[in-house]
Amino acid sequence: MSPLASFPAEARYVWDTRANALPADPRLAPLDLDRIIMEAADEEFSTHGYHRSAAADSPAYHLSYQLAVHSWIGADNSRSLASLSLLLTEAASGRRVWLGFGRAEVQMGLSPSERKQRMRKAIARILAGFPPRQRGG
Repeated sequence: MSPLASFPAEARYVWDTRANALPADPRLAPLDLDRIIMEAADEEFSTHGYHRSAAADSPAYHLSYQLAVHSWIGADNSRSLASLSLLLTEAASGRRVWLGFGRAEVQMGLSPSERKQRMRKAIARILAGFPPRQRGG
């Protein structure tokens, strides 16, 4: 039995920005999360042999993300958790071939560089086992 998808050691991708999703919360706009997520993901994917491609190239994959923030307000404290999903879609077939996700507590008052550093660490954890090992044969 062969695997459902093949993951080469090196590949190129483009961002499918139409599929990216951020919460519709105006308080998040000044945080520049779209840029931070994409830059951090580009840096981390490159350490795994997957590199962002110019749109004119023929990339093997399309990459997108979805970010959600969930908040709980209690009598003594409040808490917010952010969930980030990264979706890799095969360019030729349009099939989603990989999904990675992570969750972390939201920390307010961070500088842009601190936000990017936290985002990069979160994405590194998401990509810890990427690309998936090939099985079958």
